[in-house]
Amino acid sequence: MRILPFEYRVTKYDPRHRDDHGHYRRDEWTSASDIGRRFESGVLTIEEYLRVERDYLSTLAACAAAAGCAALTVTDREARDLRDPVLRAGVEGARLPMPAVLEVARGVLREQLWCRLEDEDRFFAHFGWDYYLYLGSATPIEQVAGAHGLFAEAMVSPYHRDGER
Repeated sequence: MRILPFEYRVTKYDPRHRDDHGHYRRDEWTSASDIGRRFESGVLTIEEYLRVERDYLSTLAACAAAAGCAALTVTDREARDLRDPVLRAGVEGARLPMPAVLEVARGVLREQLWCRLEDEDRFFAHFGWDYYLYLGSATPIEQVAGAHGLFAEAMVSPYHRDGER
């Protein structure tokens, strides 16, 4: 993967609630498995989870489009459940059109699989624990992410392969 000039950590977490070391100080949900549990903001409902998931997926799609990408390649795939045909479609090395990319990304957000989604020269999406999304682009995209209700902070993805950075 070529090093891209713009990289961001894109999350639902407001950076104003981070301490001096970058740790998030509020008690918030971090995965789909938290649905039904109580947090500072109340009980996480399926409706709220799906709303935030849509924000992430629409951000990924809009940022990829802003970078000129209509398809991404699945790399370093780790599967958890291959019975789902959508997840099976995201096989290692597959070049997927954006609708399929978004279904694979949904599976990653729901912790059904893990992978990187990349375009060699223009864009990548890496996924971290606790509902963290790292986007890299050949063009600035932080305002695109902000338009979808998420926070984009300049940060190098910690999910680059060894030797990429």
